[in-house]
Amino acid sequence: VHQRAFDDEKAVEVWKEALTDFPDDPYLLEEAGEAFLDAGNYGAARSAFTKLKELSARDPFRKVAAMLRLAKVEELEGKTEEAVRAYELMLEETSPG
Repeated sequence: VHQRAFDDEKAVEVWKEALTDFPDDPYLLEEAGEAFLDAGNYGAARSAFTKLKELSARDPFRKVAAMLRLAKVEELEGKTEEAVRAYELMLEETSPG
């Protein structure tokens, strides 16, 4: 509701509370991370996507998706070299097919 009302500050608070209650929920981590990105809260986005990556060790698609989002965080922070490295590392996690 807060996001739809363009109140990023309150939306971030709600997402952080939800992650406190359900810290290992991959769907919640993914959605919260995207909300943090939209709000420009890159530290919280990085934390959410890092946790998602760790929890997705057995789900290759979700792991690569989390890595993609982590690279996006670096990119948005203006850390171009780090973003390129992150994208290159992600390629190693994908199959040739």
